[in-house]
Amino acid sequence: MEHRREQKRIALRLLELRSAHGLSQEDLAEVLAIGQSAYSELESAHVKLSAERAIKLAGLYRMSVDDLLLGTGTGNREQGTHESRSYVDLRELGMRWSGHVDGPMKKRTSPRCIIIAGPNGAGKTTFARQFLTEAEGVLHFVNADLIASGLSPLHPELAARAAGRLLLSELERLTRKGESFALESTLSGRTYVDLLRRMKDNGYRIEIVFLRLESAELAIRRVAHRVKHGGHHVPDADVRRRYERGWPNFAALYRPLADVWAVYENSGPVPLLLERHP
Repeated sequence: MEHRREQKRIALRLLELRSAHGLSQEDLAEVLAIGQSAYSELESAHVKLSAERAIKLAGLYRMSVDDLLLGTGTGNREQGTHESRSYVDLRELGMRWSGHVDGPMKKRTSPRCIIIAGPNGAGKTTFARQFLTEAEGVLHFVNADLIASGLSPLHPELAARAAGRLLLSELERLTRKGESFALESTLSGRTYVDLLRRMKDNGYRIEIVFLRLESAELAIRRVAHRVKHGGHHVPDADVRRRYERGWPNFAALYRPLADVWAVYENSGPVPLLLERHP
């Protein structure tokens, strides 16, 4: 009986995930793993997935199938052993940061600055759309790419410099007002270091999520795929430069300023949590 309840809970979580992300059954099969023992139960919930493809995915991350499904196991890729999470757990992470999971919701007095960071093509905007829905008190998402698209919808790359200036101006405005906000960045420069220091002095809580990719070539392929589907272009040289600088800058300059930070490996279909503090 307990086993059947657990399988029903899994099926409901799959349905919730599919609905939240607008995924097709085929897409969901790429993201989640299921074991043969759970397959008939999932079919009865009208979520028909390919167990063979899911098991192959679990093998890629060197995890048990059940662990990959539930996001509670350990992966052992080339980087070593890490805790793993899938998109189904991102909302929980957001709730924990905002105080919903660890205890009753309390009125937050400190404004928040949340940075979704990583190289071009790392999936920052997709991550932000899921994560920020549960970020308490964060009503503003500042994104230079979106600003550039507004300035020059047909050729947003031509408006990148102007968009950067407008972004900094907006961040200064929000900071002066003491409002919580989130922004997206590759962290390939020192642009935000002084601003974050001033924000901390003024009582801001700094939270950073960094999405890693295994190579600059993967980042370039992701950007090319995005362009084919109507997304914005980034020159290959810029992608490589930002890839090479972003992670060292995060480790040396930005992570020490963060009250909360998390690092995900996002090269595969499922983002895996590598490190988190606290």
